Amino acid sequence: MKEVLVSFKYTRGYANIQSAYIMSVEDWNKIKFLQQNKQTLNLMEVAGKHSEIEASADCFVLLTKDEDEIETFRKLFGRTFGIYKPFDYAMELYEELTYEEEEEDGY
Repeated sequence: MKEVLVSFKYTRGYANIQSAYIMSVEDWNKIKFLQQNKQTLNLMEVAGKHSEIEASADCFVLLTKDEDEIETFRKLFGRTFGIYKPFDYAMELYEELTYEEEEEDGY
């Protein structure tokens, strides 16, 4: 399976979210779909109670496709580096958007 290394960086005021992920090319294509459709991720209260952070899908950036670099990252950190995982919210949003499109196409 082809994989890529992707980072997420969002900094605004008191919120500073940084992480990196090894993900499949298929998941990276889902992120690109969100970016092309100018989607915003609701990151919930990541910066504390009542913070309600929203970040553009453009906060995800492809770092590398190089298999050696990805393997080095995996040896050092596993598949994910960072405490907070906006990737999960991105995949949920993608599923919601594509489910609605499939429903509309069926009628």
